[in-house]
Amino acid sequence: MCDDPHLEDDRYFSLTLKEDYKYYTRIPCYARPFVLEKLHVKDRDDIAESTVYLKTKHGFIFKARIYNEIDHTYFGCTSWKGLCKARGFEESMIIIFDIGIFQGTFPHFDQDIWVEIDMIPIFPPCEFLKHTFVK
Repeated sequence: MCDDPHLEDDRYFSLTLKEDYKYYTRIPCYARPFVLEKLHVKDRDDIAESTVYLKTKHGFIFKARIYNEIDHTYFGCTSWKGLCKARGFEESMIIIFDIGIFQGTFPHFDQDIWVEIDMIPIFPPCEFLKHTFVK
């Protein structure tokens, strides 16, 4: 499968959440070259860290980090954990991502990745804001 890099409809890839998904979620090897291209990582063996904006159709935008290492690329940061919590992700769920390299029906910007999930969020976006209290 990794010998044949591809995206579905030139824009989608999916992954199945493993046991440690909240801390470390690996991007499938068949989609890795396209994700790295979108993030402007020139060499897939470069050790790099990139910011990406994970967006959902329900108005959530999570500023997340994608880490690239010599043999794999993965999500792994507190914002990724927040997205998992807000959506009630569970082990073995299949999540679909739209990286939109090839412009489709809605605009994509350089660091946007759409998370295609139909689940209604279990936490509203305000749960993830820092609250400041003034006395």
